[in-house]
Amino acid sequence: MNQETEYTDIEMLECNSRSSVQYLGGDKSISSHYTNRLGRNIKLNRGDKVSVSYSFINERGCGIPDAIEINGIQTGDEELSIPYTDVENFGIQPDNAREKTDTTEYSRVTLKDYKFFPRDDEINVPINYYCNTNGEGYYFLPRRYLPEQPRMLYPTADDEKDKVLEFQKNIAYQLWTGDDSIANGRCYYERGKGGDEYSMCLADMIFFYDTTEGKDGYFKPRTDGGKFAILVKDKMVQNFQYNAESTTFWTHLKTDPALQKYHLYQEVLNLKLPKGYNSPENIADRLTEQIQEERPLVELDIEDNGEPARAQIYSRLYSTKTYKPFNCAGFLTNQKKGFDDFMASSNTLQAQNYDGSYQYIGCNRPDLFFVGREFQSYTEHHFVNNAITKDPHGGPVLDTAINTSLLYTKDNLIKLSNIFKIQGLYPELFVGTPAVFGGTIDHPDATFENSRFLHINRYKETAGNIGNDLGYDNYEDKGSNRASMPFFFKYDKSNEDKFTSGDDFNDLSYGFATRYKNGDDYYIALRPDLIGGIQNYIFEFDGNITAGTRQIGWDWHFNAYGIVCCQLYSGYTDYMYDDEEGFILASKTFNTTDNQNRYQRGVNLAPLVTQTYLGCNNGAVIYNEDGHFAFTQLHTAENVGQQYNAGDDNNPSSATYNPIVSSAGANAYKINKQLNFWSWTPEMKPYGSPSGVEALGVVSGGLKTSEIWVDAPLTDPAWMTITETDGIPNFGKIKYDKLNNAIVPYSIIDSQTGIILNLNQGITEDTINDSLLGILGFSWEQINPDVIDSSNNYMARISTKNQNKLRYITTNSEIVSTETKDFVVNRYGAVQYTTQITIPIGYEGWVNGIVGNKTDSSGDREKTGQAFRGSAYTQFPVIVQQTNSINISGELLPRRMINPYYCIRSDLLLGGNNFIGGRDGNSILPIIDVVNKENGDGDYYFSGDSREITITNDMNISEITTQITNPDGKFSKIDNGSCVIYKIQRSKILDNTIIEQILQANQPKKSNKK
Repeated sequence: MNQETEYTDIEMLECNSRSSVQYLGGDKSISSHYTNRLGRNIKLNRGDKVSVSYSFINERGCGIPDAIEINGIQTGDEELSIPYTDVENFGIQPDNAREKTDTTEYSRVTLKDYKFFPRDDEINVPINYYCNTNGEGYYFLPRRYLPEQPRMLYPTADDEKDKVLEFQKNIAYQLWTGDDSIANGRCYYERGKGGDEYSMCLADMIFFYDTTEGKDGYFKPRTDGGKFAILVKDKMVQNFQYNAESTTFWTHLKTDPALQKYHLYQEVLNLKLPKGYNSPENIADRLTEQIQEERPLVELDIEDNGEPARAQIYSRLYSTKTYKPFNCAGFLTNQKKGFDDFMASSNTLQAQNYDGSYQYIGCNRPDLFFVGREFQSYTEHHFVNNAITKDPHGGPVLDTAINTSLLYTKDNLIKLSNIFKIQGLYPELFVGTPAVFGGTIDHPDATFENSRFLHINRYKETAGNIGNDLGYDNYEDKGSNRASMPFFFKYDKSNEDKFTSGDDFNDLSYGFATRYKNGDDYYIALRPDLIGGIQNYIFEFDGNITAGTRQIGWDWHFNAYGIVCCQLYSGYTDYMYDDEEGFILASKTFNTTDNQNRYQRGVNLAPLVTQTYLGCNNGAVIYNEDGHFAFTQLHTAENVGQQYNAGDDNNPSSATYNPIVSSAGANAYKINKQLNFWSWTPEMKPYGSPSGVEALGVVSGGLKTSEIWVDAPLTDPAWMTITETDGIPNFGKIKYDKLNNAIVPYSIIDSQTGIILNLNQGITEDTINDSLLGILGFSWEQINPDVIDSSNNYMARISTKNQNKLRYITTNSEIVSTETKDFVVNRYGAVQYTTQITIPIGYEGWVNGIVGNKTDSSGDREKTGQAFRGSAYTQFPVIVQQTNSINISGELLPRRMINPYYCIRSDLLLGGNNFIGGRDGNSILPIIDVVNKENGDGDYYFSGDSREITITNDMNISEITTQITNPDGKFSKIDNGSCVIYKIQRSKILDNTIIEQILQANQPKKSNKK
């Protein structure tokens, strides 16, 4: 009989990080590698078994449903850098000398690099700002100056006050309703005037008619809601003592703002998250809070004109990380005096103000703007090096290349190639009239697929009278237009990266060049002869080309083909539309005894405002219902809005009822936008009337002829005498909402300004997956598309078609197809809810009065009075649709768990004190258990009994070192309070012999009695 019984002896050892040597010693920096002392020596014999009985891993928030894990670690070893423009400001103007919002006396731009390593808890992204051409807060360049500052009159007696008010109303009318003109600051020789369409890209322009240019009209850049990137000027000087070159500042800059040095304005937006687990909604909120993080308020004050003068606060500037005031032009800074002094290189305050107003400008194609300037500075000069005779019949020159003065070098070829690659992003640059592109409208010779362009002067150097510049902004009247023109030549995209000998026109070097020899050197030749020749407009102004006299290259001027720029503007003038109010800071001492009877207008604040807000006022990161993260509201939206005088009559029964609009603040997109007559810009002149334009003409019946003469003035239809032979019309008046002539019909205007996130510049393809951006679900392909074209270039609208292939990340309003039924509107603004295509409404038979004609249309009959010409007025439907921002979502679902399990490592498997290494070395311990992450609750992950490991060598232990690592062996980023409970099992033998002896001894003895 077996006298022995085998049993298992179990011992539990608790190892909590908060009772470890490190924690108790004050080192709480790492909680995934710690040592616990046991308080006694424990002997492990060969054959004993060790395991983990329980594990409690503390990772805050891990039990949150759908929680996302952030480790807070560096995810790449390559240091990355983002360039940014650091605008340094120096000096402060005194209160009594201030003429602008910004009191800085000197600013300069320093290009710097923000350096960082990629991490999984951080996004570093360069951001650019833009303004939108929405009819407010800008005007297009070039422009010489703003309309003359109104002259203030101060009466000496009470009976003259009415005269002053009437005078001010007339000035206000001219500012708002009068036509813009050359006398009021426009440049000479507007684009397209007189049929001269050679210097403008038609895709950038709209035909504009006002009375200043007669029947011809002219073209001006489009107001259509487009994006213009913000550029910053290298220097802004208000006090020459801060500029080491102050003695030559004006002369060395050239007297043309376009020829100064600009940079793309760029900041770095840094977004961070704490390590650990967090809910998707909380992650979105944390990132949003940082995008909208407020900056310190800035108080604006000015000295009033009281006696004595007192400094008064007149505004405060609010700003966030992504929405802030930028310097801009004001009504005073861009007056004719400042322009004249600037052009004369005069060292005056007015000249400094004028120059400073160009500190920030907008540009529609910033990539093309800069790549052209990288090829050639404005002081470099390149010429047509061969004589070219124009075609005697006015046709193209078909068989002649353009030999340039550029050496045939790889450096020159690559610089030109860079320009032509950027041009390829904008197909609209290659659409226009046959006069420029050859062929016919439907079949031009030069197209986006087969050509590229450079600029050429209209005149030879000696005839142009513009010095040695390429192009001219027509600030002065040189007798004719001096703007440069584009010329087009062959481009083969299949060769765009290929260097060739240049000797075969069928194998063009870099897709555009052959070479020719002049002396001992080879030079670049361009080949218009391969796409229809040199068009006749090249010769129209200066005849045949003489070798070495006609400049070509890249024109820096604002009116150069392919580039449109705008100047930021405050929107304020001295007078509001009706002059019933002004922007006045009254004196603190206005009502004192000694001056209470004086006529004292106070400080006019409008000219002082020289800043405007740019950026996104409500940018955010959101977590969508579909489980994707998204950027949204990266633009400052248009609002429903209301007229400048809303609220002046709140009586619903009044004929002039004009209440405050309750939905005015709602985000909206506008089609055929009506201006609100609050923010002024010369670009929108003439404004018309906020209550609608009044038209006079036939309300019923009809006219049988196209022209009727009447002797009476047209202001009163009852005076007109029209015979039955002319028709039997009934005359009357009607008001309608006229679309401003500068706004492109049916363009979508939904944004005032915004930011662009260049996400691909703050990450690499190798590191994006483990970065915070990748964790949020954004892919490399999404933010770095292989193809950039008209569908996703800088100017493109964001839609569901391109939102997952954008290099320039921004937003605009969301437009859905169901809303098109709201676009069909009658003349009174009522939606018809049909499936029709929206078109304008015409008032057929309405007429225009033309004063002073002496003959009829045939010219053989003399007339007096006024001509009454048959015409029509067009009313484009006014569409204001409330909307939301489109979202730029990560195309992937977020990564909720970076590592699916923890490794529990212990020196129990090494023999206790025999372990060498640790967190300061490179050694890690063997794995004793694995804790998966499927059982998170509260702030802990839990696991039960693990596999048993048999001890193969006898050992003594007095302490245990525990490591908790990720699958890659790196220490896990966990919180203090984690605990591992080890279980030691020893097999033991229970000797039953002694027990049997005791039992036998206690048994009663048997009796022998019978």
